[in-house]
Amino acid sequence: MKLTKKYLEDLKLRDAFNSSHIEGNTLTFGETYCLLLDNKTPNRSVNFVN
Repeated sequence: MKLTKKYLEDLKLRDAFNSSHIEGNTLTFGETYCLLLDNKTPNRSVNFVN
């Protein structure tokens, strides 16, 4: 079974979102997507994200 690039990106994104959410990170799934795949930071202070 060959996994597509899109599938692997989605898997990595969901893993990053869920594991950081468990640790108390307040980023939304959309903000996590922008941060990891679009290389854009959310429009919030660093202290709020942590």
